[in-house]
Amino acid sequence: MLGQRYDDADRFKVRIDGRATGIINQYGPVRGEYAHGGFTGLEPGPQLIRLVLLWEPSPKSKGNYGNVSGFEGIE
Repeated sequence: MLGQRYDDADRFKVRIDGRATGIINQYGPVRGEYAHGGFTGLEPGPQLIRLVLLWEPSPKSKGNYGNVSGFEGIE
C-alpha cells in the first residue's frame, strides 16, 4: 500500500481475503513523508483487501485520518 505519513494520520487494520494480516501506521511528525506498508506470501490471483481505520487514535496524532494513494505489485 502506498501513501504518505501525516501528523494527523493514524493506523489501518489490514484484512486480506478475510484474514487479519497486520496493521499499517501512517502517523509521522513530518507531513508528506513517504509511507509504505506491504505484505508478502500472497497466493497468485485476485485478492480482497480491506483497510479499516482504527477508532483509537495514536496518542501523538492530531487526528484520525488515512491516506492511500495506490498499491504496488498488483498485476
